[in-house]
Amino acid sequence: MAEAEAPKKKVRPVGPILEITLGEYAVKLPKAPFPEEVIGRAKQLAKGIKPEATKPEELSPKQQEAVYLSIGKEFIESGHIYKRGKEVKKPSDQLLAALGQALYYEARERQRESVVP
Repeated sequence: MAEAEAPKKKVRPVGPILEITLGEYAVKLPKAPFPEEVIGRAKQLAKGIKPEATKPEELSPKQQEAVYLSIGKEFIESGHIYKRGKEVKKPSDQLLAALGQALYYEARERQRESVVP
């Protein structure tokens, strides 16, 4: 999923709950995953696709989308997706990939903030 076509994203922890806004969708995860969990899983999936890859950015856009889709599917198992207040029972792969991508980039940002210069 290319950055230019990605929907507007907003990620914010609300207590133990993580709320993510993806365009007109709202995603709520009961527990915000640790950055290490998300980044570690992304690296593992990237390596599974291309053994020399150390992060999803080193893959083709189609392969990156596969990694983000896997992450989205894994982490939404404990959460819920809403569209205009109504729960989405069967989210599309594109929406799950956008969720995985948002989680990955949020995890990288949180990890960067925790590093003291």
